[in-house]
Amino acid sequence: MDYHLRLPPGVLTARAPSSGVPVERTFDAMGTWCHAVLRGVDSSMLDDVESDVAELQALWSRFEEDSELSRLNARPGVPRRVSAATRQLAQRALIGWRLSGGLFDPFQADRMAAVGYGRDFDELEPVRRPVAARRRSLSARPVVIDRKHNTLTVAAGAGLDSGGIGKGFAADLVAVRALARGATGALVNLGGDLRCVGLAPEGGWRISLDDAWRPGEPSDVTIKLQEGSICTSSPLRRSWSYSDGSRGNHLLDPRTGLSVGDRIAAVSVIAPQGWLAEVLTKTLLLAPRRRAAALLRRHQAGAVITYRDGARVQLP
Repeated sequence: MDYHLRLPPGVLTARAPSSGVPVERTFDAMGTWCHAVLRGVDSSMLDDVESDVAELQALWSRFEEDSELSRLNARPGVPRRVSAATRQLAQRALIGWRLSGGLFDPFQADRMAAVGYGRDFDELEPVRRPVAARRRSLSARPVVIDRKHNTLTVAAGAGLDSGGIGKGFAADLVAVRALARGATGALVNLGGDLRCVGLAPEGGWRISLDDAWRPGEPSDVTIKLQEGSICTSSPLRRSWSYSDGSRGNHLLDPRTGLSVGDRIAAVSVIAPQGWLAEVLTKTLLLAPRRRAAALLRRHQAGAVITYRDGARVQLP
């Protein structure tokens, strides 16, 4: 069941200033829907945005054997030259793992297959419920980043999974690239991982959170954002059945190697950058409330947490 940030197109055009009407496009990429809105340019630049997203998908897809990420993970322990974008992704993945105390762990690509998410979501078939796995030690080095030679080395059993952080960081990169090409403002939303930069419409971008249980239906939460990022994670969004009838989902608890529980229906985090918002959403699914609030304050972020029983809280 989808739970994501939906940006109503009519809201944007209605709030456009006299300098011109924003141009926008919706398209499919990275296994999800994408929505881009640009200000101060004509619609032809949307082709560049779509190309940028496709380029990053080609680099980071774990479902394509020839992607840069798949080739990296296929040879653990061996340094491999990678693009600047992939090196930057790995840097942020490592930072996120450390700042979360291991509650966010993007180095579980192999484990994703073990829990049943080893192929594109639309192609999943029922598998046996997996057994728990041991937690990775915080003293481990899941990836070695060699800035001098532009290489990455992943440790055995620590395959990098772009997953959510890839979408958050991709939104960051694509939005900033649009500004570099001449846009005065940009909003890029990759399946609920949203980044806006530059000049916002009067009153800010109005971002409506979907109802957690009714995809496409708005909840009563609307966020106004001048610049920054909002990302949402939900165990209800991509889930499947095991052969014994139990359920799994695409969000893993690094402490067990199993899918997270569904006590929390969704977490939306507002943060300066998309990759950081993604790290914090995954962390808040597992962290005690007091620790979560402290982490949000430390990183100048806020969150809306919706529980399975319908209760909703805002942090910090």
